[in-house]
Amino acid sequence: GPKGPDWPIFSDKGFKEAVANSKINIVHTAWGDTGRAAQAKLIEDAFNRFPDIDYIIGTAASAEVAIDILHKRGLSSQVKLMAYYYSPGVHRGIKRGHITMALSEKQAIHARLAVDIMVRALQGEDYKRHISAIIEVITGQNIHQFDSTTSIPPKGFRPVFSVNDWGEPD
Repeated sequence: GPKGPDWPIFSDKGFKEAVANSKINIVHTAWGDTGRAAQAKLIEDAFNRFPDIDYIIGTAASAEVAIDILHKRGLSSQVKLMAYYYSPGVHRGIKRGHITMALSEKQAIHARLAVDIMVRALQGEDYKRHISAIIEVITGQNIHQFDSTTSIPPKGFRPVFSVNDWGEPD
């Protein structure tokens, strides 16, 4: 992800702490926008500098775009992909065997929790100050038991964005 916000920095720091004193050797860390073009450039640059990469671990966007890059380079069976968080593209990638694993923070449950807390606060009721869904590791072995409605939009969902539908205030 980009180097400015806290989440990519915390993700990188947590990953490095988790693999410290292990056999894992991090050869490269790249920072950039989570858009497909930016992620593709970061991944291509990494392969050009380090052609013997075994794993690409990063954002959902990184894993999604890496599928095509690995296919074009003939490396799909050699390089494994892992994502820090879950997306519809990551879900498809795991189901199709292109992505090894990803973490689901259960974004849909977090949204429901947030709305519940706001309603309680607005009604003057007590509410939990620190609450979270349990993060789950999703792999090809457990994806068919995973309730994807906790993490991604339903099949066929299409967001609609508009600045003109607000109408005039009453």
